[in-house]
Amino acid sequence: MAVKAVTGRQYLVTINDDGFTLDFGPAASMGTVGTYVFQFNPDPTWNGTFQILGRTYGVAAQSLSMGPVPIPYRLISSGGAASASRAPVATLITGPCIIEVPASGLAVQIQTQCSSGTCGIVGWDLEGSSCQ
Repeated sequence: MAVKAVTGRQYLVTINDDGFTLDFGPAASMGTVGTYVFQFNPDPTWNGTFQILGRTYGVAAQSLSMGPVPIPYRLISSGGAASASRAPVATLITGPCIIEVPASGLAVQIQTQCSSGTCGIVGWDLEGSSCQ
């Protein structure tokens, strides 16, 4: 599984990204809580899926080669409609939506599958103080 580091807050997924993992990095620095918000905007010819992945980060995780695993997210909006529930889900993303990924202590990645079209992704990491 090849990994592409995403620089900036946006990425345009094409068929050239099929099977790649997009690494958006940590949601927060150590000692703070973090969440990622993503918006997926596919074109009309888009045919593909995304899976949200997470992994611990830092020296200890790197020394043990900790790989990413599927993590849940909250669906905020899908197909132009507000979500009726903010319960965590882990289903594949297949169309336009906005999601929130609780990710304190995690680096967030997105596994791509794409057979046609393009899909723009914008990601924003939100960080705040922890309740200690």
